[in-house]
Amino acid sequence: MPESGLYERKTGGVLTIDKETEKPVELANVIFMEIPHTTIDNAGRRQLTLNAGGRAYLFQAGTMKVIEWENVDGILIPMENGVPAKLVPGKSWISFVPTKPGLENMVNYLP
Repeated sequence: MPESGLYERKTGGVLTIDKETEKPVELANVIFMEIPHTTIDNAGRRQLTLNAGGRAYLFQAGTMKVIEWENVDGILIPMENGVPAKLVPGKSWISFVPTKPGLENMVNYLP
């Protein structure tokens, strides 16, 4: 939603809706963190490697930045130029993306 600087989120083409208001969820910050995933059993359950850090995308105010993430005392922090990234006021959404196939192949957005 370019005029408001907020984002809507879709998964598999389905818009994410607030259960109580039945309106689309509007997000000020959308973060995709690239994290190694390993399948650990025949049921397809996955283990995520959360302590290594890695690449991330940060969407806010109509822009997309390639940043990093780090695990600081058990909290995953989006980092920009070695310091915590500044988020704009509002709701934030964080998604974990497997390193294979990676951010470029898993995240679609319109500039």
